[in-house]
Amino acid sequence: MNTSTFLFLVKDEFRRRNSAKHSNKWWMFYVAAGILIGLIFAAVFADNLDPYSIMFMSFGFPYITFIIAFGIVIREWKNGTAGWWLTLPYPRRSLILSKYAASICTAVIMHIIFWVGAQLFVAYALILKGNFDFHSLAAFMQTSAIWYGVIMMVIPFMAAFGTLTGVVSRSRLKPLTPMLWIIYGLSGNSLFWILESPHINKLQIAQNPNEIFTVQSHEFGWIALGIILLSGILISAATVLMNKQVEG
Repeated sequence: MNTSTFLFLVKDEFRRRNSAKHSNKWWMFYVAAGILIGLIFAAVFADNLDPYSIMFMSFGFPYITFIIAFGIVIREWKNGTAGWWLTLPYPRRSLILSKYAASICTAVIMHIIFWVGAQLFVAYALILKGNFDFHSLAAFMQTSAIWYGVIMMVIPFMAAFGTLTGVVSRSRLKPLTPMLWIIYGLSGNSLFWILESPHINKLQIAQNPNEIFTVQSHEFGWIALGIILLSGILISAATVLMNKQVEG
């Protein structure tokens, strides 16, 4: 299958996802309510708010990435379109790869939105505290960009794992699904296992905001390679199941 066809499948995943989202009239209310709660929280706790504590909200992002990928796969069965989807004139590997790519893109977009939102939230909080300056905001932007970059290393693996779990849950191997959910609960903390490994230098947390997260080890490159390889194995397993164990 050529690149243009693959991109068409990925775009179709986004188009159908957006259609489902807009069919829920409450989603704009949820977004507005979340923004309002954030503004009120910043106003109430502005004096005691540590801007860098905002970054730790991203600890849950690996879990969200898994849920996104899982949901994109099982959506076909929930919407009653699995039979149509599985009979499309494309290899099932291409079908599953398009969902995997869509889940990665969605997760990356989510990270970017939260990062931009964090910058606006911190700027708003600093203004309320009366000590806003561009140097402090720039330091936070740099630090948070590094931190979110580290968090995003896990996206390919968690998206692949979510994709595989979604396929397993609709295959003849469905009894294995609870075990995969247990593993999911553990693998969502894979970032912390990386940082706690005695074989690598950790991200060093310093008092200076400009140095709060300083990557000191080249072994993160090997970790990234390992994540890519594991992701490939999981997606290959999902493809095998799609070909042999999944029926519409």
